[in-house]
Amino acid sequence: MSRYKTVRYLRVFIFSLTICVLGAHDAHPEQNAAPAQPSAGQAGTVPVPAAPASVTVEPAAVAQAAESNAAQVYSTAQATGEARPPAGETLEQMKERIGFDKVWPGEVPAHAFAGVAKCAICHKGEKQGAQYRIWMESAHSRAFETLGTPAAKALAERLGIADPQASGKCLRCHSTAYYFGEQKVTEDIPVEEGISCETCHGPGKGYMTLKVMKDRPMAVQAGLIIPDEQTCRKCHNDTAPNVKEFDFKESWEKIKHPLPGSAEGDGP
Repeated sequence: MSRYKTVRYLRVFIFSLTICVLGAHDAHPEQNAAPAQPSAGQAGTVPVPAAPASVTVEPAAVAQAAESNAAQVYSTAQATGEARPPAGETLEQMKERIGFDKVWPGEVPAHAFAGVAKCAICHKGEKQGAQYRIWMESAHSRAFETLGTPAAKALAERLGIADPQASGKCLRCHSTAYYFGEQKVTEDIPVEEGISCETCHGPGKGYMTLKVMKDRPMAVQAGLIIPDEQTCRKCHNDTAPNVKEFDFKESWEKIKHPLPGSAEGDGP
């Protein structure tokens, strides 16, 4: 084929292809139209919401709502027995009764603490009277957790305490690590341990060895406390926000953990 014919055929082919493309474009104009621009006040097909009106919240209203909510939760706790304030006691009267504005220094331990994990090494077996298990099943072991209940939080809110599990005013009788005071006195006991062995029996690092424990006078000299009713009443008294008549003998029956065959099972 000559060069002239080749060029001619190419021109015919290109012309035919152009006609096809233009025909397809005209047959479906809606597919080739540019998207419509939204008019003023529109964003495509999605309506633009109006800007919310400015709302002013008074701090006093927030405080009143919080107090109302706390009072409602606390009222429910009273009805179920979780909270037991004296009948008719106002918030100010409660603060005065419990010494809320007082700084509770607690006791300065004369000996070092060991922690319940060390106590459990020797006091968890059945031969020892399963003393560790008895403590674990008692309310003492859950004393810190109690501060996280709705009733405790509601009471704390009424008293102006943001977090009862972080307040020394609560932890002084809910954690051995605070030892009856508002300040933590040891790092050897986790706060979460609650009321453990050494709240009642005294810091135990000095008397925890078997040699000392077998010698009662030596153990007492090293810090062992033989608990009695006065030991319990350091916390079970009228300075507790939730008042309940404390019956020592009844309470002792719930927590006693004597050595098998020991006369101490009848009471300290």
